[in-house]
Amino acid sequence: MSSLNYSIEDYTRLVSIKYYAWLLLGLLALISFTLGVTGRLLNIPIQYLYIVLIVFTGLTYYYSYLYTALKTMSEKISTSKFLVAGRVLSERFIKAYISSAQVLGFSTTLLIVIGTTLGFIHGYIPLTLFIVAVALAVLFGVVLVFPTLYVSFTASTRKTSCEVELPFLLLFFRVLSSTHLTLYDILSAIENSRALRAWSGEVRNARKIASILNTSLLTAMSIVSENHPSRTVRDVFKRVLTVSVSTGYLRDVVERAFGHIYTQLEARLSGLTEKFTIVYGLLIFILLFIPIVFAVITPLYGGSIAMSFLIPLAVSVLFFFIIYAIVSSIYPSAFTINPPRVLVYASIVGFIIPVVLVLLQALLIITGASNILSSQVIALGLILTIAPCAVYAELWLRKVNLYDKLIRLVSDAISVSVSLGENFVAVIERIAPRYGKSVEALARRVLLGYHVEPVRERILREAPSLYHATFLEALFQALLMGAKPEMLKSLTTSYEQLVNVYSKLHSLARTQELMLIGLTGMISAFMGYVKGLFTSYFNLIKSIGTQGGWSINIQFFINFNPVVYDVLTCAILISLLFASIIIGKLRGGSVFYAFRTTLLLLLLYIGGLEVANLLPLKY
Repeated sequence: MSSLNYSIEDYTRLVSIKYYAWLLLGLLALISFTLGVTGRLLNIPIQYLYIVLIVFTGLTYYYSYLYTALKTMSEKISTSKFLVAGRVLSERFIKAYISSAQVLGFSTTLLIVIGTTLGFIHGYIPLTLFIVAVALAVLFGVVLVFPTLYVSFTASTRKTSCEVELPFLLLFFRVLSSTHLTLYDILSAIENSRALRAWSGEVRNARKIASILNTSLLTAMSIVSENHPSRTVRDVFKRVLTVSVSTGYLRDVVERAFGHIYTQLEARLSGLTEKFTIVYGLLIFILLFIPIVFAVITPLYGGSIAMSFLIPLAVSVLFFFIIYAIVSSIYPSAFTINPPRVLVYASIVGFIIPVVLVLLQALLIITGASNILSSQVIALGLILTIAPCAVYAELWLRKVNLYDKLIRLVSDAISVSVSLGENFVAVIERIAPRYGKSVEALARRVLLGYHVEPVRERILREAPSLYHATFLEALFQALLMGAKPEMLKSLTTSYEQLVNVYSKLHSLARTQELMLIGLTGMISAFMGYVKGLFTSYFNLIKSIGTQGGWSINIQFFINFNPVVYDVLTCAILISLLFASIIIGKLRGGSVFYAFRTTLLLLLLYIGGLEVANLLPLKY
């Protein structure tokens, strides 16, 4: 019945499209007749009007069948790429795609016909009409291939999200398989997971395939994994499914797979540590060394003040995006801390206003304005815009630190419970006060979530990262299944390995932040010293050259302008902002955690210059 209704609806649409096509053909015929009369009055050859009429008729006929062609093409792409993309194109997407293509196709055709007609009548085509027609034609071509691009993007997103969650999926397998659960039961638990959203979708997709093909869930999961865009996922699930079908005992193969994935994760972190030291050192060298070169060379050989600012700025922007892309590709996404929505919105102000303030100062200096901003005004503006974001971000990271302490608390409680044979929940309640009141309150909330499902779902939803969410969900599963010693030992063993990786990442961030703070202080002192040195020498030689009886050529110093150091200060401030963003990426996997470093670096540099100006200069 549904197929019959669909056929009737489709036929009605086709009839409606053809009706409008014939109506359009009548209108175009009327327009052609009008053009014919006009052409007769203007002595335009009749064959030109015939050509216009034929083009109108052909395009109208093509437009009448455009709906059918686009619908068939989109459905073909959707079905052929279903197993790779993991989803089909929705009916709403197909309708929007067809409507957009029809509107753009008709608009492009209309402009082409109008342009051709004007060309026949007046001998030229207006440039604006030509540009708009070309732009619409390009947009029409992009819309035509958009379903293919969308499916490719969906497949790429699916691959990335599944690979990010794969270590935690295997950890989940490792914990549940320790109680000899079947693979079917484990997949059912994953299907209801709140933390492993990508893999929950994969299992639901496999269940749909099993329902359509009337086969088992394991067979459908095999089909899904074999057509998965990720090679790592295909290899892991091939081993897991093979062992499940042959022996039914998953623990050994899951242990080996988890060990392999963990080794890759640790190697990736080691690569991040090694490469980041080189890459970040190169970034600091480029961002800060170029302004220093200008600070030394410009007073000697002269130069444009604008170029002294624009060249370091252009190099800083270029290398910042390159190095940020490199760091993002190496950084393990599973440890990215999700920022709260308020921090995201506040960051727009926290990043844009300081940059605008520094650029405004540079513009005032370059144009020679007399009312440039003082250092105190710039520092006050930076504090007012960056400090609230820095405080909020640090409070959020402190809340994240509570989850880290909770993981240590659970690990210690498991060790005590397994070794002494005590009740796991009782051990947590007994030792939780040692970790502070905040951790104790969080632990009590987690234990409440063990009994109350809405609380459990809210805890998982509020978890700051995938790393923390999967730990909490594995803990909840262990509690719901009776907190068996095998499950608890497997849980603590697995997460102790991940905690090592997590702690190394934070240690790297702290080391690089301290190094950058020290380097900023040194550069600030050096720039203040160089500015005072060249200014004093220039004034001294200039005063000597004006005294009678002296013949000193000061042509070597005649191009010196002290304000060049002010524009170089603006360039260095923006460079420090870029460098702090990389530190923020290391601290929490996102630029939103760079505000503390940004505020420290900018205020340290401005304060260092002020202190250098107050100190007496010694030659």
